[in-house]
Amino acid sequence: MGVVATDLGVVATDLGVVTTDLGVIATDLGVVATDLGEVASVFLMQSRFATIKTMNLKALMTLAIIAEPAPLRSNKDGVVLVGNTRITLDTIAAVFKQGATAEEIVYRYPSLNLADVYATIAFYLNHQAEVEAYLQQRQ
Repeated sequence: MGVVATDLGVVATDLGVVTTDLGVIATDLGVVATDLGEVASVFLMQSRFATIKTMNLKALMTLAIIAEPAPLRSNKDGVVLVGNTRITLDTIAAVFKQGATAEEIVYRYPSLNLADVYATIAFYLNHQAEVEAYLQQRQ
């Protein structure tokens, strides 16, 4: 694909795609994009007909992946609790080992939220030896 840069933007000569004032080319769609702002008007050229669609450029941003801490805390007695509840890590580990899914655990213990249960299960699976040692100590 021969691509030529000009003062006005970029021309992809094989596809006849021109963008002005914007560094975006969707080469396989034959897209002409103009005006870099919150919203860009994008013209799709297919079979000599132009269909106008509006898309939010912010939606094209990459997803930020952030590690969040496990929703676990210890009370004054050293018992590990899940989220802002009184449900213990012992309970979650026991019902998970019995085959309960995260959704079933939330159904059984409605004070828990699903994200916290998934995070607790992930913590258990990633630190199984340490959690099992903690559970043995608690018995």
